[in-house]
Amino acid sequence: TLLRILSGIIKQDKGSSSINGSIGGIIALGAGFNPILSGRENLSVYAAIKGISQNTLKAKEQEIIEFSEIGEFIDAPFRTYSSGMQVRLAFSAAAILEVPDILLIDEVLAVGDISFIGKCYDYIEKIKKNSAIILVSHNSYNIKRFCNRCIIVDKGTIIKDTRNIADSLFLYESKFIPKKTESGNLLFKYNNEVAIKRYFYMVPKILPTRSALKD
Repeated sequence: TLLRILSGIIKQDKGSSSINGSIGGIIALGAGFNPILSGRENLSVYAAIKGISQNTLKAKEQEIIEFSEIGEFIDAPFRTYSSGMQVRLAFSAAAILEVPDILLIDEVLAVGDISFIGKCYDYIEKIKKNSAIILVSHNSYNIKRFCNRCIIVDKGTIIKDTRNIADSLFLYESKFIPKKTESGNLLFKYNNEVAIKRYFYMVPKILPTRSALKD
């Protein structure tokens, strides 16, 4: 919700928000893209909404298509794209067409495949040298990798705002991540009521970046 307010998609009920600089990013799957139009047509509309000239779009269009790995499907209707394809095109347009002063990134990026996510993170590393990154995530690794300030929000209330990332992650994990009981079950606490459930789950390994693989 906060990212939607910052991007101008919705207005807050009370209070105020201000943005100093241009803003871009993906905060909802396919947000701002017309499902009837083709990917290429959507790029044209997206550029117009952002006040970017069609000449600039033409100069960067092929780079966007190649980065998003859409290929020949760029002329297919957007509604025929898989969720991963929609994310790839949306992120590529937001990050490449015009590098914003502020880049908003939501968990929606996780819809893409592992290879593309790695490529996105490499690109974020590149542009964060000149742009501010606002990342909403439950992934501790991403928080540690990209952030120098962490804000924890619980039901609309800020409960932690610090530049001590390790301290923030410790608080988040101790407060929100379920704990295991002695029997191996997972212990959940909600509204002071305890529920125990058994889950089989995998902890994903941290994948190296493409640049690291090359090295």
